[in-house]
Amino acid sequence: MIIPTFGFVNMVLPSRNIRRIASKQHLIWAVYIMAYMGFAVWGHHMYLVGLDHRSRSLYSTITIMISLPATIKLVNWTLTLLNGALRIDVPLAFSVCYILVFITGGFTGM
Repeated sequence: MIIPTFGFVNMVLPSRNIRRIASKQHLIWAVYIMAYMGFAVWGHHMYLVGLDHRSRSLYSTITIMISLPATIKLVNWTLTLLNGALRIDVPLAFSVCYILVFITGGFTGM
């Protein structure tokens, strides 16, 4: 569910900015890694089904591992925003708010 919004932000930032997206190859690989790891982390949503300890630790590990490609994406988006001449409009405001909410959710664990 989150991959399409990543794509939206990946398209809006360079189109509202003079600068291209920073480190595009790493960004593309981060999307692929997040998409494939997303298939494996579904188990961390099953809180009340009585998973054994090994399964819970596996899902917790994969959930924590998926934060590395997410961090790569956030760093690329931030670098893209820093050194460009931005045209402020509604899609850019949505993208910046999305990045801030994504960072807040990552820090707080919500």
